[in-house]
Amino acid sequence: MPDYRSDLVDIAGKIERETDRAWRFNDGTRTVWLPKSQVEWDPDARTMAMPEWLARDKELI
Repeated sequence: MPDYRSDLVDIAGKIERETDRAWRFNDGTRTVWLPKSQVEWDPDARTMAMPEWLARDKELI
């Protein structure tokens, strides 16, 4: 069975603002809006998991 998590990346940062559909996320360098439908916030680790393509598109990696 394929590992679907392999194309996900975890980016450390903080949530600055939240709407029903998105989070405004700051990684210490850049602030971007991320759609909740594409990402998952881990409050304990303070990381946002997202597809690699989205992280590249938002210039987080």
